[in-house]
Amino acid sequence: MPRAEETQKAVRDAMAKYEAMVLHEKNFDAASQSHKYPHAISAAEVLRMAGIRSRTTLSASYHDTLRRELDVLIDSLKQKCRKGKAAKKVAQETRHRINREDQLAQSIIALQYKLLEQQKKILAQDKELDELRGRETMGATVVNLRRARRASKASDDA
Repeated sequence: MPRAEETQKAVRDAMAKYEAMVLHEKNFDAASQSHKYPHAISAAEVLRMAGIRSRTTLSASYHDTLRRELDVLIDSLKQKCRKGKAAKKVAQETRHRINREDQLAQSIIALQYKLLEQQKKILAQDKELDELRGRETMGATVVNLRRARRASKASDDA
């Protein structure tokens, strides 16, 4: 019976061979920009290539990381070959991304409109403030002229 290290090495070697076999250039379809592997993509096939016959071989807790690596490999191969649930997941993520981009574009347009309205309000308030300041200065000038006239009359009278 092989030890855990030997099993892990055999499975990792089989994973590398299986990935190379599935993603071989002869399986690449230029029209769809994906790989067309003619057989089912499964972890069982990788385990068979590694010489493992029993499903329970990788069930031990010390094989957790190896099982996760194998699952990630199988999912990525399915996505690249557009097979099974992984392919549906990619298509669904694409639809969600497109919908999210549309929502964000609409939000940006709405925010730009609100920004434009606020800028118009600020310009109107600035204009009104300038008019009020102009009146205040004009009023102060009138008051100062009156004081100057009074002072000049007082100096003339004296």
